[in-house]
Amino acid sequence: MKKHQFISLVLGFIVILAGYGKINEQDKENQSSKKTETHQKTTSNKEIDSEKQTTKVSEEENQKKDNIEDKKRKEEIQNNTPLSDQEIKKEVAMMLLNPQLKKQFINGQQLIDGKYPGTWGVEQGKPYEVILEANEYRLSDSRPLPPIYGGPEGMRYFEASPPSGSFATIVGVSREYVCIIGTQSAVVNYEEEINSNLSQQFRVQDLKQNITNQSEINQVMNKTTLGNNEVLKPKRIDE
Repeated sequence: MKKHQFISLVLGFIVILAGYGKINEQDKENQSSKKTETHQKTTSNKEIDSEKQTTKVSEEENQKKDNIEDKKRKEEIQNNTPLSDQEIKKEVAMMLLNPQLKKQFINGQQLIDGKYPGTWGVEQGKPYEVILEANEYRLSDSRPLPPIYGGPEGMRYFEASPPSGSFATIVGVSREYVCIIGTQSAVVNYEEEINSNLSQQFRVQDLKQNITNQSEINQVMNKTTLGNNEVLKPKRIDE
């Protein structure tokens, strides 16, 4: 009888241990499953973050491309659009105020001051030096100029006055270049004239980068007129 009870106790103990073993195995499986789920979630979150980052970078790159293309379209439209009167006046003002402008031309500071040195006939075999009025810088296209070949694309030409010497002054403006030509004969070939001693060419972008006084630019612009007008004659103010 005691032997039977002992065997029963042993069997019961074995059953209990087996139960604990199953529980431990289930716990291990559950923990392993949780770790797997956590790892999967972490991996999934990383993948989502990576996808978001990739999408963000792609969107930024597309935006940059769109901005570049938009800028190119605007530049093409602008380049194909004629210069406005204000744009012409600004280019000319920047050129006249540039310190590299040759001395034989009326410059921006002289326009601001309202006077410039000139000659008035000949006295004792020499040019008679006088002070002339410079309250207006007129760009006239009333007298048709002969065709000028080889110039920058879209350049528009004017006769500038008052005269600053015994030569005519031609001013040309385009979106890329502005030039000033002193000549005593008809201008036919642009390159030949620009390479002469009485002519100069400036890049508009260079002039813009060298602006130091916007107020002076505005003053010269206000004294510049353009259109179908007669050229200005020199006027003495020192009499």
